[in-house]
Amino acid sequence: MAAFNRLTEATYEVHESVKVDTQDNEDHTFCGIMFPIKCKDLLPVDHISIRSVAVRGELGPLTVWVSKEKKQNNNNNNNNAATHVFRLKKSHWHKVYEAVHPPSPHEYKQLLLNEPIILKPGQVRALYIHSTLPNDRAIVYDNAAFYMPRRLIHFGHGHHQNNNNNQNNNNNNNNQDERKPRYEDPMIAIYSGRAHVSTAIFGQEPIWGWGNAWRDHREFVGQLHYGAVYQLWNPDRNVLTKFGPKFNEALFNLKLCQTRWESPISRLPDECIYYILNMCRWDWFQDTPNIMHQKRSQQRAKLKREEMERKRQKQADIEAAARLQDATKQEATTNNNKTDSGPIFDDAMEEEGAQQERAEQEHDDDDDDDDDVHSTQLVGEEGENNNGQEDEEAALRQAWIRRQFDRINVLRALARAQDDEDMEADDNDMDIVF
Repeated sequence: MAAFNRLTEATYEVHESVKVDTQDNEDHTFCGIMFPIKCKDLLPVDHISIRSVAVRGELGPLTVWVSKEKKQNNNNNNNNAATHVFRLKKSHWHKVYEAVHPPSPHEYKQLLLNEPIILKPGQVRALYIHSTLPNDRAIVYDNAAFYMPRRLIHFGHGHHQNNNNNQNNNNNNNNQDERKPRYEDPMIAIYSGRAHVSTAIFGQEPIWGWGNAWRDHREFVGQLHYGAVYQLWNPDRNVLTKFGPKFNEALFNLKLCQTRWESPISRLPDECIYYILNMCRWDWFQDTPNIMHQKRSQQRAKLKREEMERKRQKQADIEAAARLQDATKQEATTNNNKTDSGPIFDDAMEEEGAQQERAEQEHDDDDDDDDDVHSTQLVGEEGENNNGQEDEEAALRQAWIRRQFDRINVLRALARAQDDEDMEADDNDMDIVF
């Protein structure tokens, strides 16, 4: 039965085709441009497929390269790293286009790729367009100097130390500006990259023979043609969270109708309802990119509040544990002082007893009534001493019990703090920064 065999992604190769036009200030020309592209994780997209790219300039022998997908393992997800490093070596790149073109300085020339570039949600890959034409007018690109600093994506190694120093000098209030892309829509984001001033592919020697062959803060000028393959709805928690509130509201209403015997939908089993929703696109119930963005913002705000509350509780537990430790030490010091004063108190009692014995020997001739009164007084003093000893033992027991509870509370606080640190480490591993 088809209802039991729901697809997870659309069978259509491309649901939508989008042409990306970047700003063109006619700023610079040279041999090549390299820039990163990110597939945004906003809409329920299974992947996007970049089919072609368009550039202008003197052109000539052109090649288009894409960075190879980085190997992933369970312990390290490269797509979720804080920064993305693209090596400037041919072995780390895959060629997807090669052809010779006549000059086209004013109109974009479309380069239909030999194979599409696939990007999964959250994935970042770099595109490198280069011409071996022996002059500095091959490819038009733009200068991003007026928008610096905003790039935290590194190309190669050893050429971006100054960028790192500039980034360290920026305060946290500029993070939003640094994350601003060159171009973005609900599905992709294009960031600033590097211009190449060498006629050799991935060459490290510029056209004039000295200096650095790569120029930072340069931006792509042209067009991208890509298609989106949407993810299909399924009753899975990881899928449910990617669809909009109106889609989930439609699901809720269908389930309500299923519980009413007078509704024809009540005759349908769950599998049929799930199959119907599986065939519905994410925006068929009036969900829009703006609504999805609001949903994502609310989710991030909720996570931020939970994180702040967790940190506040962690700090409160640590302070409470410190107070309990101080109280325990103070009580232990007090009990030690009482224990140290014990021999002195015993010597005083012995001296007092000796004096009483001498007094009794001196008054052996007293009558029986005086002896009875004297004995009664001694018995009363001994009873008071016994009561004092019992109170002291009870206080020691209570102090010991308090110390045990203090130790338990301290251990609990430390365990909770360790759990929070582990959770923060996991979260930090899921953080992406541009």
